[in-house]
Amino acid sequence: MTLVEDVPLDLTGADIDLGAGNRLHAQNIRIVLPAGTPLKIKLDMMIPLDDVTIPIKLDVPVDIAMANTELAPQFRRLGNVVDRLVFPAKDLLDMPDVKKPDPPIVPK
Repeated sequence: MTLVEDVPLDLTGADIDLGAGNRLHAQNIRIVLPAGTPLKIKLDMMIPLDDVTIPIKLDVPVDIAMANTELAPQFRRLGNVVDRLVFPAKDLLDMPDVKKPDPPIVPK
């Protein structure tokens, strides 16, 4: 890790190991670790996740051809009903692409 900004440290009653068996005991130390200082850090943490719930929200696009579903016949019937209602007024509604619907099937 490397510091990205200066870090001020105020230490009270600090014991500082100067190496080679030398130690310094100071009542008050104020130092600033400058940005860019490399830090040797070993992170070894066990974090239990057994009772943790992490909410996830995903927008997943789905493209299912309607013709391949059990709803296809119902939507065709609905489309025919809408076509029968819209066709007579297609010019007023500015819908020139609406085709003349099939005549309804009358059971015998």
